[in-house]
Amino acid sequence: MHRIAEQCARKLTDRQVIRPAEMEVYTYGFEQILSTGIILLTILLLACLTGSAAAGVLFIVCFVPVRIFAGGFHCRTYGGCFFFSNGMFLLALLLTWLFARLPANVTVLLDCVVVLLCCCAVFAVAPVQNSNNPLTATKVRRNRCRARRTIAVQAPVILFASLTCYVRQIDLFFCSLAAVSTALSAALMMAAWLQKKEGGNS
Repeated sequence: MHRIAEQCARKLTDRQVIRPAEMEVYTYGFEQILSTGIILLTILLLACLTGSAAAGVLFIVCFVPVRIFAGGFHCRTYGGCFFFSNGMFLLALLLTWLFARLPANVTVLLDCVVVLLCCCAVFAVAPVQNSNNPLTATKVRRNRCRARRTIAVQAPVILFASLTCYVRQIDLFFCSLAAVSTALSAALMMAAWLQKKEGGNS
């Protein structure tokens, strides 16, 4: 990953698109783009293999924005991030499948409770910094505002969709997937927050 990113940055340097002093920054940027792109593509591939490309798209739309701005647990390596992110998608599918086995009134109640808990968590503690992804004070303030705005938009949409599908007796699978995906992102944030709190108290 690093070698490919370095080669891309070097080509920009050779063509005088960027200065040699900027090569390290661009190498890091290309690494991030490659890593994120590969993860998103494999999630979509897994979604296709499990029978629903839409599930992969919905997971990305609900999981990633909260994850980016709320922060939380981060893997130390790109390989770890790759397997962890794909594992999160498979876990979201499993939990959604379990939700789908419940009566519709219980499922919609769980969807609503989960989303409201996510709102409370994000507004209370986001963003949570991780040593593998440190933030400046300015970035912390920006991410706090963005995390709150993201969940303030995302949560009502999921709640409205869940209640509408329940009333009209439409399958709640995608509503539950949206709720679970959002919850997993918030759970990673809370896990890191609790770990930091325990570390600070010990």
